[in-house]
Amino acid sequence: PYGGGPVGCAGLFRSLSYKVEAVDNTNLVSLRSDRAMINGYINRCDDSILVGGITQNGLPKQFSVNNYPNPFNPSTQIRYALPKNEYVTIKVYDLLGKEIAALVNNEFRTAGNYSVEFDGKDFSSGVYFYVIEARQAGSSTVEFRQSKKMLMIK
Repeated sequence: PYGGGPVGCAGLFRSLSYKVEAVDNTNLVSLRSDRAMINGYINRCDDSILVGGITQNGLPKQFSVNNYPNPFNPSTQIRYALPKNEYVTIKVYDLLGKEIAALVNNEFRTAGNYSVEFDGKDFSSGVYFYVIEARQAGSSTVEFRQSKKMLMIK
């Protein structure tokens, strides 16, 4: 996280070292392995809502959307931020442009941060796209539209 990692997640980053030993069912213990090290976050770290900033009341200043993890197997969380009340639609498309899932279908959401899961267990590995659209109540004009690519690897 240092020198380019997510600022809001730096406190969650840890480096741990460990050794492995085996014990069989007669309680004989093997020699310990050489030390190994693993680096990572102690909790899921996603500060995407910080990209557009947050107002004093904790609401996002602008629209944003991302998914984590990406690549994924078999599910991923699509997170989105709304700076004001909107009707939201989120759909997933395959590489040929065929709609394969409607995760959120013209549902009202108040300003804030949201998450919806895409479960790809019934789909094959490959590239998929998700599209989010947001519009104000009583309006047919889309105020925010964004498409992003995600990769499922099974």
